[in-house]
Amino acid sequence: MSDGVRVVLEEAAADTRGSFERTPLPHLLVHALSRGLTGSLVLHDDTRPLAVVVFIRGTPVAVDDGTGEDPFSIIARLTPLARSTRYAFHAERDARDNMPPAATATIDPLRAITVAARAIEDRAALGDTLAKIGERPLSLHPDAALERFAFMGNEVRVLQALRDGQPSYPALRSSLGDDHAVATVAFSLVTTRHIDCGKAPLGIRATSDEAPPSQAVTSELSETDRVLRASKCSRRALRLVEEGDLAAARLAAREAKTLDPSNAEHLALHGYLVGIAGLSGETLREGLAELDAAIAREPDSDRALYYRGMLHRRLGQEPKALADFARAAELNPDNIAVQRELRAAPPPKVVEKPSTRPVARPRRVPPVVLALGALLVLVGLYSGGTWVAHLLRRPPAAEQMLRAHLVHNEVDHALGPAHTGGYSHEDALDALGSKSAAAAIKLLADPSRAEVGDVRSSKSFQQVAHEYLLHYANTVAKTPPPPGADASENPNFGALQPAWSEWLGKQQ
Repeated sequence: MSDGVRVVLEEAAADTRGSFERTPLPHLLVHALSRGLTGSLVLHDDTRPLAVVVFIRGTPVAVDDGTGEDPFSIIARLTPLARSTRYAFHAERDARDNMPPAATATIDPLRAITVAARAIEDRAALGDTLAKIGERPLSLHPDAALERFAFMGNEVRVLQALRDGQPSYPALRSSLGDDHAVATVAFSLVTTRHIDCGKAPLGIRATSDEAPPSQAVTSELSETDRVLRASKCSRRALRLVEEGDLAAARLAAREAKTLDPSNAEHLALHGYLVGIAGLSGETLREGLAELDAAIAREPDSDRALYYRGMLHRRLGQEPKALADFARAAELNPDNIAVQRELRAAPPPKVVEKPSTRPVARPRRVPPVVLALGALLVLVGLYSGGTWVAHLLRRPPAAEQMLRAHLVHNEVDHALGPAHTGGYSHEDALDALGSKSAAAAIKLLADPSRAEVGDVRSSKSFQQVAHEYLLHYANTVAKTPPPPGADASENPNFGALQPAWSEWLGKQQ
């Protein structure tokens, strides 16, 4: 290996950090692809940076260790590095020049995962992942792109055995005898969902038309081409918001704004995504400034008003938020997201005026009325006791709030493309801290406790409960979900980890 690659971003400033001991390179490549990450993965030893892998939406576009060799050879050489090797991920930056990543080459992520799985020396790291599938038959997904994994040698025999039937992982190991080849093929196909698990396989979407244009290409586009391409970037950003990939959505929205800076809707979308990028007031105010500029340019944009209302609400400025939502609803009564936020608004406080009527003199109460009153008191005590007993049987407040939150999210999921983002009802839930995570784990283990009319099924409820745990770890407990960075500083990680593992095991 050469003396390494020049890196201009400090390891300490990374968004995520960890080591090969906890997360080897094959797992990092799978994680980047499954989350659609954009940015740079920098590998370090004790003295210097060793290599940089640059991703755009989960696809590697550059692998640089200073040797200039082909990227797959570099990946094969990097994978067996010492377990003490550290990694740092810098979101939306090319660590070599501190700029947004630009597509320089497209490296097939499926082949890269296979090369890394084949090269890893600690086979137990793959076995721990494969142990979760147990004795389940391995059925190839109908849309599996098997040729892209570039299997070789005995790996081709393993693939043929999968094509001929649906053997389990232990059966493959027993019949073929080559544990290395079986583990490489099984890990590559299982982790990328090319073994059917009820979801679309990873890495099959074409990326050539998804990559943002470089500055050189942008400058050569005609005015019409720039407007059309900006519109495409904006639509992609909205789709990515629905998929929950806010980092990639922000990158696409920024590209739309750059291509067509006169379009107020592109500016508004970018401002909204900047505002929700973090929980700090600084990012929210930065996003509000862009939204103010967009609304000044196009005052009748109901979408821009909705976005600004969402940021006002996150800042605790409820009157301003309601004013924006009301104006947006007036402009477009069919905006479902705006109507939902108006329904979620807290009721106004009622201030009672002091009475001006004269004080009446007390009158003597007839015995019959006293007797009737006593009877009513007894009935009230009985009803009150029944009500208190009912309250004692109700789940804790955190669980009730979480159930309501998950029902909201389930309805949002059911809306599909009509949903435009913004789960403002998470704020009150997040304030409960670890209580909400504990309730989510309990409901995740037993979804029947939360089946109500708005929830479509126990399975879909489990999925939304799991998504809340991921949200909790990222925004409240400040810990990326596995298999990412070291989460040892999170006091709730010990409780969250089994829930994640159990849920993931059931989905595979």
